[in-house]
Parts: sequence; structure tokens; C-alpha cells
Amino acid sequence: MVVYPNMHHLKKQILNDNKGKPGIYMLTNKVTKDFYIGQSKNLYSRFLNYFNTAYLKRSKSIISRALIKYGYSDFSLTILEYCAKVDLTVREQYYFDNLNPVYNIEKIAGSSLGLIRSEETKAKISKALKGLRKGENSYWYGKKLSEETKKLMSQKKLGEKNNLFGKTHSEKTKKLIRQKALGRKLSEETKLLMSSKELLFIYMKSVIKKSLNW
Repeated sequence: MVVYPNMHHLKKQILNDNKGKPGIYMLTNKVTKDFYIGQSKNLYSRFLNYFNTAYLKRSKSIISRALIKYGYSDFSLTILEYCAKVDLTVREQYYFDNLNPVYNIEKIAGSSLGLIRSEETKAKISKALKGLRKGENSYWYGKKLSEETKKLMSQKKLGEKNNLFGKTHSEKTKKLIRQKALGRKLSEETKLLMSSKELLFIYMKSVIKKSLNW
């Protein structure tokens, strides 16, 4: 896990450190304490987009609007983990379910329009999350959304701004999504991370709190 406390000051280092690396990342708003979780097969390319104001203005995502509104200095970037490309979706879903990121409207990893997961993948995710999302073990226990984030989320969901507005999956598309999800296997590295999930989760929470205080 790597933390860059100020995206503006550490732009060059962020790009240099992550060339060609696949992984899961988190953007944290140090003002509102809200955050976004994402995955990328090439983190360098993803971060290059975030540092492109023209790209942000074209994007309709909440995180893009927040970056424009608050600026890079008010955001920290955390690399939650580097992992194999084949494991990105399972690992992103792990963090979605554990941390419940506010800036993510869709809480299904790998597709903004939904993902049909195999029973094997569902079982692995369920096992990894067992006991971690209840009561005080949940990262969001006792927390509330900021008014600014509520407003951004409300605007995002209205009418044509909603990603699902007027869209339906064809039977062919459903079949392709289903085939893609079936048979996905985890690398040995990811299996090791999931086996030590409790220690990872505790450490993760401490890093998030630290990034918020920078």
C-alpha cells in the first residue's frame, strides 16, 4: 500500500511510480472525507487522465466533478494494492464491499452497467468479507455523508445523467458478460492477500485515516 498525501505536489512521482502497473487505487477528498475506489490495468494511464482537466470536464463522474471543484491539493491518492490484471475485478469488489466508497455510484466492480459473477467468484468474495461488514467492524460505522457529496450524488442520478438511463442489455450482451465472468481464477498472490484479510483490513483503515489527516 502506497500513500501520496497531495496529488498536486506529487504528480510527477505518482506518474513515474505507476507506469505499466495494474492495481486498485483510492482517491480521498481531504475536505469532505469522501473517497473513490477504482481499478486499472495501467495506473499510469488512468492517473494521466485524472491530471487532464479537459478529460475531467468531459467526464460526468462524481469524482471528476469533485477534482475540478476542490483541486488536486485537496486530494490524496492511495494505491490499495498492485495485483495481477485477472484479479482486478475481484479485488476491487473486495474494497467496495469493505469500505463502501461514497463517490462510487455503482458498487459492482468491473462494469458501470453491472457484472454477472460466477458462483465461484461470489463464494470467494463472500468468504473474504465474512464478519468484516457488520456493526463496528464496518468502516462506515457511525459515519455520515457530507452535504456536498449528497448533492453531487443526487445530480449524478437525475434523468439522462444516470448511466442506466434508457439502457437495457440485449440477450447477446448478457451472454457475453456471463461467459466472461465464468471461470475467473485468482492468482496465488491474491489468494495470499485474501487469506490475511483481517490484518489487511485493519492496516487499510489506519492508512485511510492517516491520509485524511494530511
